[in-house]
Amino acid sequence: MEINDKKLKQILIEQSDDFKRHVSTLAEDSHSQVKIIGEQYSSIKETLDSHTEVIGSMKEDIGIIKTISSAEL
Repeated sequence: MEINDKKLKQILIEQSDDFKRHVSTLAEDSHSQVKIIGEQYSSIKETLDSHTEVIGSMKEDIGIIKTISSAEL
């Protein structure tokens, strides 16, 4: 089977279209994975923020206890 210019162009166009679809699929997959990572980061940040608040509250309580203890001495 001989390939002429017209047939070669058709083959290349088909291959190009397949490649574009493949790259598009990879881009969509990457985007969804990045979105998942962003959501996980947001959840972790919320947890850390709540821990920071708890630690701040505990630090204040410890300061009060120290103040009371030193006043009793």
